[in-house]
Amino acid sequence: MNASFNPKGILITGSSGMIAGEVVRRVLTDFPDSNLILLSTKPDKTATYFSDVMSSCSERILITSNIEILPKTEYGTAMLHSIDTVINLAGYPVSRGIFINRSTVRMVRESRITYTGNLISRLAASGIKPELFINASATAIYGSRDSVLTEKDEIKTDTGELAGIVKEWENEASRAGTLLSSGVTLLRFGNVISVKGGLLKNTLFLTGRGILPVFGDGNQIIPWISLKDVGRAVSFIISQKITGAVNMCQPRRTTATELFEKISIKLCNRKPILRLHIPARIIRLTQRHAAVALLDSVPAFPEELSRNGFVFSNELTL
Repeated sequence: MNASFNPKGILITGSSGMIAGEVVRRVLTDFPDSNLILLSTKPDKTATYFSDVMSSCSERILITSNIEILPKTEYGTAMLHSIDTVINLAGYPVSRGIFINRSTVRMVRESRITYTGNLISRLAASGIKPELFINASATAIYGSRDSVLTEKDEIKTDTGELAGIVKEWENEASRAGTLLSSGVTLLRFGNVISVKGGLLKNTLFLTGRGILPVFGDGNQIIPWISLKDVGRAVSFIISQKITGAVNMCQPRRTTATELFEKISIKLCNRKPILRLHIPARIIRLTQRHAAVALLDSVPAFPEELSRNGFVFSNELTL
């Protein structure tokens, strides 16, 4: 990859998650001169998760639960002050069947909004001012719409609790622009498609058996992106220093039924043998606020990535 910006040090949070796993491996390849600091609440688990790359890149990777302890060693100090890019991917996974009670809503809010605010404050206290502060977000911020949505479209104020949390999260992340003098990038993820987690993992027991789930009427537009393209896109964003909101989803307009049919064909090497219709009221009853991921129509378009020359993979990879 021809990079116009080669980061010296990249701090990545949420480093034991599915998305971070792909991002870490991608940036290690695309930026061979960069150091990585992986901030994790479970350093031992993270070390195990990345055992395949630690053996060959251990001198470039430092795993810690607290950036404040890094200055206690010469190596830690050097790694800390090399940071010029932050990728904040921390957050309780929405795909764990959450939003079914108030305590889980609180967990999502604290793991995103509160954590992001604390991270920015800790970086400021340590004197770290990264050139890029890249923060996860979601296309759920738009709410359900009929027309094509680009990053320039207005964000409505009455689009539900999940969208409200995403708005607060973006507002908190934007403080990095003021407190750290950083360029702020907001990764508005569509559904990340991978057998490792997310929407696909929760429906794998159906799609993997040739059963096509039809959620509601099945005609709602589902924004999606393959996990492999996530890693490629984040690396591209860093290299080009793209800031502002970025829709992380395929440019192709895809209905829920079309998406799950593609997935089932990919998994079973044939068309689904059965359609299972799941009424919208059942999804709302069992999933509560998380039902928006399956029922809302969000025709988001990745205008920023497309305008800057990023090319998505044509093939659905799982």
